[in-house]
Amino acid sequence: MELLYARKLLYDFVKQNYSSGKHLSKDNYLIVVQHSFRVENYAQQIANSYVNISYEEKKLLRLAAIFHDIGTVYGRENHAERSKEIVEKLLMEESIKDLDENRLFMLIEKHSEKGEFDDGDILLSILKDADILDHIGAMSILMYASKYDYNNSDYYSNVLKDLVERDIPFCKKQKSLIRTEKGREIIDQKINFIGSFIQQLENEIKDSLLQLEELLT
Repeated sequence: MELLYARKLLYDFVKQNYSSGKHLSKDNYLIVVQHSFRVENYAQQIANSYVNISYEEKKLLRLAAIFHDIGTVYGRENHAERSKEIVEKLLMEESIKDLDENRLFMLIEKHSEKGEFDDGDILLSILKDADILDHIGAMSILMYASKYDYNNSDYYSNVLKDLVERDIPFCKKQKSLIRTEKGREIIDQKINFIGSFIQQLENEIKDSLLQLEELLT
């Protein structure tokens, strides 16, 4: 199966079935698709750091990344098992040669078992790491920023508070779940980015408050 065709299968399925998922709407079903594509990119980046992973295995890994969350269209609960079942049905309609379907199904079904470290398969470790990485960094900053009303005068202070008290601890906890060396390298870069962003935001908030205080005194 070509990767472009797999992405098209994912897109079409999610678009056609999003209305069945109460947590999805007409405007945000693409979140599932875009997340899956980013996980695919992280998985490829990590896999490329291994010299003993074959081209066929890398392709299988990327297919697993593309389809790993397809079941979330019906909700988050048991989505990994549901994703596997959906992909099984999709592949029944396809004629695919040289595809290790059982390994593909296993990767999809077990990708959410982040606390299980005895993966027994390097591709599963990579897929888990790639999934974790997409929720950290610029994405997590935007997630916290979107919680608050931009028109509120406390907007920036609230975002800063969440980043310091919630995002950084969350990132450090997720780092403890990372299995691969390349994954740890990437997550360290992301944590450093968040730290730099926090420092910059703190400075800008402080400067503006000092200017306001000067104006009012």
